[in-house]
Amino acid sequence: MFISTKAALSIFLLLFILLKKVPRSFLIKGLTVFASVSYTAVFCLHSFWLIQLA
Repeated sequence: MFISTKAALSIFLLLFILLKKVPRSFLIKGLTVFASVSYTAVFCLHSFWLIQLA
């Protein structure tokens, strides 16, 4: 359930960017892309750690 929640949040954040639902400001758009990439990287790292424990 933990991984599913994290995956859903990553997907929703990416969809906001792809569907252009974020403000048009270059700064806000850049911060949103940075947050999306960072969150997805952390998600992948956590998934890797959980797989290693299993």
